[in-house]
Amino acid sequence: MKKILLIILPLIGLLAVGTYLFPSNNADHNFKRAMDYYDQEQFVKATKYLKKAALQGHIKAQNNLGTMYIEGLGVEQNFTEAANWYRKSAEQNNVDAQFNLAAMYKKGEGVEKDITQAIYWLRKAADQGDKYAKDALAELEPTKE
Repeated sequence: MKKILLIILPLIGLLAVGTYLFPSNNADHNFKRAMDYYDQEQFVKATKYLKKAALQGHIKAQNNLGTMYIEGLGVEQNFTEAANWYRKSAEQNNVDAQFNLAAMYKKGEGVEKDITQAIYWLRKAADQGDKYAKDALAELEPTKE
């Protein structure tokens, strides 16, 4: 047991030091940096760091990257790419991404128009307490028969 601890503890220390010394490998750091650039309206740099964080699985970065593609900020506008990033985040229960993906299905932007899918994602967001999703769901559900 002591031998295992002698091996594991230094490895944990190296990982911690590596994250501190090389923060670009840290999704939270990349997300924060992206938001700083966004606040400065440096959208190309913001998108670069959002993409890094999104690829590292950061759900807020995935959602925000989807929005960058919707708005064409720092990247060429691309609704399909936006839907892909919203989906990655929505599947990890990000309520904002669920709402955004539902809106894309409702409008048929970046995905084929599909009210059933819109309702599905709105229901997931509403189940997490999102008021806007509840309101949108109330408008859509009566039309689905």
